[in-house]
Amino acid sequence: MMCACANGDGNVDANDLKLLNDNQSTSKPSGKSICDIGPMPWGDGVVDKKDIEVFMEYWKYEYATGGLE
Repeated sequence: MMCACANGDGNVDANDLKLLNDNQSTSKPSGKSICDIGPMPWGDGVVDKKDIEVFMEYWKYEYATGGLE
């Protein structure tokens, strides 16, 4: 399962959202950015609104259930 935790601290939170926002409209030549999480399962090579949508689903789930574990 892919996780929306972009900074590696194990929490899906505002720090990850900031990292996604800071990387909007960026792409990596290899197509593998830690912020490129949407569309599922592997991303599409660019950080955009699709990645924010995937992130928000994880964030809603984490806060609704008390964690991703």
